[in-house]
Amino acid sequence: MLGYELTNRSLPSILLQARGQDAQIWVGASTTITNGCDIVAQESITIGANCLIGSETVIYDSDFHGVAPDQRNAKGRVAPVTLEDNVWVGKRAMILKVVTIGRDAVIAAGAVVVKDVPAGAIMGGNPARIIGSAYIEDKR
Repeated sequence: MLGYELTNRSLPSILLQARGQDAQIWVGASTTITNGCDIVAQESITIGANCLIGSETVIYDSDFHGVAPDQRNAKGRVAPVTLEDNVWVGKRAMILKVVTIGRDAVIAAGAVVVKDVPAGAIMGGNPARIIGSAYIEDKR
């Protein structure tokens, strides 16, 4: 599902942008991407089945340009992004290049993911780190 009728309607549209002739964005069955998300691929972004992507989430597979002053007009580093099945991504999270998020993982709102996430891990912070497990019941 693209968009969600109960989400604040003032949020912008969803941006799914494959930048380049060979760039690909794959979205699995029964995945929900809510309003205001930017998903931009220079190479490849794969989102598995049954994922929940919170509003204003950003997923990029590229730096889009170099970091050094003399490289800012050059193509930046590019590496695929993969979200396996049943991943839940909270509002305003950022998922950046060369990341694989394992099935059943949870990405907290506002987290910045720059490295792989194990299956079932709960990640939060900037840069994101493991703060819990989706497989362990909270006894609070």
